[in-house]
Amino acid sequence: MNRRQVSERISNAAVEATNVGSERMAFLNAALLDHLASEFSGDLAAIVRTFSEGGHAVFNGARYDTAEELTAFHRSFGWDGHGLLSHIDGEIVRLLYTHHSLIVEFILRGFVEIALGDAPAGRKVETPICVIYQFDESGKLESERAYVDSGAFLPEPILHL
Repeated sequence: MNRRQVSERISNAAVEATNVGSERMAFLNAALLDHLASEFSGDLAAIVRTFSEGGHAVFNGARYDTAEELTAFHRSFGWDGHGLLSHIDGEIVRLLYTHHSLIVEFILRGFVEIALGDAPAGRKVETPICVIYQFDESGKLESERAYVDSGAFLPEPILHL
């Protein structure tokens, strides 16, 4: 997905705002666009550059707060096409604005590139993800906290109800 496509997906998402003016929303959208365009282009160095000095990412409770850890996490997840997932795509469903934060609901799509149990590599997955982004005044990420139903990556439900 290129920068224009990411921008269109941000523009087309449902929006909820609480006392956030249009100028601030535009600022947050621009900061989000920089980060997401880097992720969807697969440029690990560019992804890390979207974080502020001391910025961090948290994925389902695991924290990554150095450039090396951020690079390793994004590589392992598959943003460069060579991790757990490949061909990562997604739909931005909803945006919720506060002055310092942007909460984004996505539908994440990709292919699981490792065999898990009896399921072969190459399976297509789709799962909801919620990410809370906090930006500093220069538009750099201070915090990116992602919550994903990672059970969707498994070959079948663990509990049959």
